[in-house]
Amino acid sequence: MGLSLLVLLATNVGSLGGGLIMGYLMGVPFRDALLVSAGMGWYSLSSVLLSAAVGTETGTLAFLANALRELLTILGIPLLARFCHLPLVVVGGATSMDSTMPILLQCAGRPAAILGFVNGFLLSLEIPLLFAFLLSPTVSVFPTSLRRLVFHMYVYFPLFFFLIGN
Repeated sequence: MGLSLLVLLATNVGSLGGGLIMGYLMGVPFRDALLVSAGMGWYSLSSVLLSAAVGTETGTLAFLANALRELLTILGIPLLARFCHLPLVVVGGATSMDSTMPILLQCAGRPAAILGFVNGFLLSLEIPLLFAFLLSPTVSVFPTSLRRLVFHMYVYFPLFFFLIGN
């Protein structure tokens, strides 16, 4: 359980941090870069959601960035598997549960594939809530209490489960 949450945390930090860095380098506004990277490979959700909530440019950028992440994961796992196995789970993000699972299983083995499934499942639960949290200042449907609840869920629950898992 502790390793699963550590991988989940690494996926979140890497995805959001990498998205912010790439957004800065490409001149994308901070908020849009954060929203695009919050898709974590789930291009079918992020592109539609961001097109409706923010605009078609951001939705298109989300589709391209997240589809490219999946493609690079499919191409990169066989190369990266020569050096490490478990960190490969983080590269795929939400796709480690479905489309990149066979490659992960073949190149990194069963333990990495099981961890990839758990990571993808947890991200599939998290990503809609993360979008709700990130979009909530512009959408009045989400009250402050929900934003607080989501914040506490991201900060305190993973820490709690990580501590009891060790």
